[in-house]
Amino acid sequence: MRLLYRITLVLLISALGANLFADSEEDSATDEALQDSLRLAALDNGIDSIDVSNYPEEMQQYYEVVKEKCTQCHKLSRIINSEFALPGEWKRYVKRMRRKPGSKIKKKHAKKIYKFLVYDSEQRKADLIKIKTAAAGKDAKQKK
Repeated sequence: MRLLYRITLVLLISALGANLFADSEEDSATDEALQDSLRLAALDNGIDSIDVSNYPEEMQQYYEVVKEKCTQCHKLSRIINSEFALPGEWKRYVKRMRRKPGSKIKKKHAKKIYKFLVYDSEQRKADLIKIKTAAAGKDAKQKK
């Protein structure tokens, strides 16, 4: 009887342990989803327009394309407040958005959107560009 009790106890503890481990993976995924939602909410609730009156005429026109095309799927504030600043980041982001079903972003629009986002980052996010560029330089040195 004692042996049966021990075996039952071991099996019960094993099952609970496995269940706890599975829950922690689910909790981790839930935590990540929550973090993403909170991050996007912060971006969405930031400033929702840019004063481009001092930008070159071409960039002002490209800003209109950004407003027209990008707000089909999300708020303009998500882009404006984004942590993206480097040309490579914007390139990946615009490509990803262009591939989304129903985006209606044609190649000619994507180029204008990209050019505006890079220009705007140079104007409004110069400090962030410096930080990211320096960090990328450190990463490259560490890999050597």
